[in-house]
Amino acid sequence: MNRVLFRRAIDRGEIRPDVDVEKLCLIGPALVAYRVLMLRTPVDREFLISNIDDVILPAAGIAASTA
Repeated sequence: MNRVLFRRAIDRGEIRPDVDVEKLCLIGPALVAYRVLMLRTPVDREFLISNIDDVILPAAGIAASTA
């Protein structure tokens, strides 16, 4: 599903077409797996949002919104 979302964002011009979609798709699940399996900490909304704003969006070349 991540691939579809990123490709749609590329099609809309929100993400540069040269972004490595495959790598972007691995970031979120890797962060979640590390948190759950290694840190034994639950995944909450704050964790997900901060990873999107601070890691995934910058990796896609987009600044997080300040709203």
